[in-house]
Amino acid sequence: MNAPYLSHSAYLRNRFGEKVHRIAIDAGFTCPHRENGRGPGGCLFCDSRGSGTGAFDETKTVTEQMIRGVSRLSRSGVRRFIAYFQAFTNTLAPIDDLRSLYREACDFDGVVGLSVSTRPDALSDPILDLLASFAPRGSEERDLDVWLEIGLQTASDATLERLNRGHDVACFTDAVERAAARGIKTAAHLILGLPGEGPDAAARTASLVRTLPLQGVKLHHLYITKDSALAEPFERGKISTLSLDEYIDLAIGFLRRIRPDQVVMRLCGSADKERLLAPIWSARAGEVVSRISARMTAGGIEQGDLSGMSS
Repeated sequence: MNAPYLSHSAYLRNRFGEKVHRIAIDAGFTCPHRENGRGPGGCLFCDSRGSGTGAFDETKTVTEQMIRGVSRLSRSGVRRFIAYFQAFTNTLAPIDDLRSLYREACDFDGVVGLSVSTRPDALSDPILDLLASFAPRGSEERDLDVWLEIGLQTASDATLERLNRGHDVACFTDAVERAAARGIKTAAHLILGLPGEGPDAAARTASLVRTLPLQGVKLHHLYITKDSALAEPFERGKISTLSLDEYIDLAIGFLRRIRPDQVVMRLCGSADKERLLAPIWSARAGEVVSRISARMTAGGIEQGDLSGMSS
């Protein structure tokens, strides 16, 4: 039975004709918002790993991380891989260094894609030109599926300011449009359930996503880890997190308002139990995804059915 939304796995199977898995890479990047006096410690929701695996702190090089990932996935019969630069801001380095790191990962046999996670204020034109050179329309010999994953989190400038995000919505929009002009596929990283936001804010964010030349979205619920700046106000009762049912409602409402052709690369975030404060259900990401899909199917609901665009 077809899923009620365009999942990343379905997109990849259609693109390559077989199962494709990501290999997450922590290349030792940091964040411009934590450097050069640009902000007191970065975004309030970010933890010390910057959504990464911590592999770089274990002195694992890109090559070592790729070898480990390829070996593990190959045992499960996976033959094709995406090199996913995940932790912190993966465009925060000189062009030559970035080229070398991306190429180090992409030169592995079986690598069919490159995905780079970053911030909209760390995307100069030369960096976009570099990423475009890895894409099929560029000068590289290999036909790589190149994605640029850009953090937005919300379409509200007021919320971005409260979160100490360090950029506004216009900065994100500009980055997406400049990437699209170069033929680079883009996806938005988004958080539902941010402090002070509810269904109306989620709907406004979906409306923005629908109108931009974005090929994908990554949904994340707000969870709070012990080493994030939100831990202290949460423990004092100043902010709260969503219940599982509340998040499912928000996620479904969001999916109904984006375009049917936008790839849903993630439906739920996940956190290590040891670092997690709340919500506890964050440790059960697979269950969350299953319940979203089941509720949509039972209700005859599909991605994009409130967008005014047919699939």
